[in-house]
Amino acid sequence: MSWDSLLAPTLSGYWFLTHYVGTKYKADTYSGYKLLFHSAVCGTVFFVACYLLLSLFPQTKTTINWLEEHLPGSNPAAVGLTLLAGFGLPPIFNCIRGEGGKKKAQNKYSKAQNHHIGRLIQDSSEKGKPILITLTSRKIYVGVPLSSAYLHRNPNAELAIIPYASGFRDKKTHELVFNTDYTDIVLSSIEGGKDRIEGLDVTDFRVVIPVSEIVSVRMFDFCVYRRFQDDAT
Repeated sequence: MSWDSLLAPTLSGYWFLTHYVGTKYKADTYSGYKLLFHSAVCGTVFFVACYLLLSLFPQTKTTINWLEEHLPGSNPAAVGLTLLAGFGLPPIFNCIRGEGGKKKAQNKYSKAQNHHIGRLIQDSSEKGKPILITLTSRKIYVGVPLSSAYLHRNPNAELAIIPYASGFRDKKTHELVFNTDYTDIVLSSIEGGKDRIEGLDVTDFRVVIPVSEIVSVRMFDFCVYRRFQDDAT
C-alpha cells in the first residue's frame, strides 16, 4: 500500500474506533499520536481484509474495474472498500449490540479505569434521580444531569445539571449546609408556572461544572436526608 493510499485506511480506522461502542470509550482517552497509530493499524487490517476479499472472489471483477476507473491511487478497489468498512460497520455493529451492548461497553471500560463517577452520573441521568456533587471548593449541588453521555475524568470534560439546591460543606465538620433552593423558582418561572417568564424552559437553569473540579458524587434523596437529620437530633 503506497503513501497516497494510506490516508484513506487511517481515516477509516479512526472513524471505526471513535464510533463503534466497543472501542469509542477507550479511544476517547488516547492522545493524538496514540489515536493516529491505532487508527492506522485498524485501517490497515481493514485494507488487508478487503484486498484479500477482492482477490478471492472473481465475481468482484466488475466492482474492481469500476473502482479503479473512479478512484485515484494504487489498489483503489481495496481502498474504497476499506472506507466503506470503516464508515459502514459501526452503525451495523452498534445496532446488533443495541442499547444493552452500549451500557455493557461503558460499564466494562469504566470498571477497568475506575471511572465510578462517570457511571454514577450516567445512572442518575437515565433514571432521573438527583445526585449530590461536592466540588474542590466545598461547594455542593443537588440536581439531575442533563445528559446520559458517558463521562470520564479528564481536564476538558464538563457536566451540566438542572440544580434542585446548592450550598457548601462546613469547613470543619464537612456537614452539608443548603442555602439555595432552586425548585420553586424554576417551576414557577417556566411554562405552566404561576410566574412564568416567556421563552424560559428548564434547561435555561442548567449549571455547567468542570468534571476535574468534582471531588465526590453520590445519589441523593431529600426524604432520606431529612430522616438522617431527624435521627441525629
